[in-house]
Amino acid sequence: MFAWKMEAFVSLSYTGSRRTASGERRCESSDFWIDSMARQKKERRYAICIKSDDPDLLTPRKIYEVLPDTSAEKSNYIRIIDNEGEDYLYPISCFAFVTLPEEVEKLLQHVS
Repeated sequence: MFAWKMEAFVSLSYTGSRRTASGERRCESSDFWIDSMARQKKERRYAICIKSDDPDLLTPRKIYEVLPDTSAEKSNYIRIIDNEGEDYLYPISCFAFVTLPEEVEKLLQHVS
């Protein structure tokens, strides 16, 4: 759906029957973003909470799926859906990253 909207926007960048140079040009940054998001959706990462100031939000020893957020990780934070179901940034120091067996990852995908 996003790609369709971008295509509609690009097709409006000319008038008459001949496309201008800007109308023929592909938006490479959008292509990069779409490819990046597709890769991130495929690669699931998990972390175990090892400490929490608020056990209502994060439970120690509980496994959380890490949502993709490269800008947060540059600042030593990761994006987690907490116990209240909210998407929020938490310090990386509160978690230990784990690699789960493929069978376990498949089971976790169907649990949510």
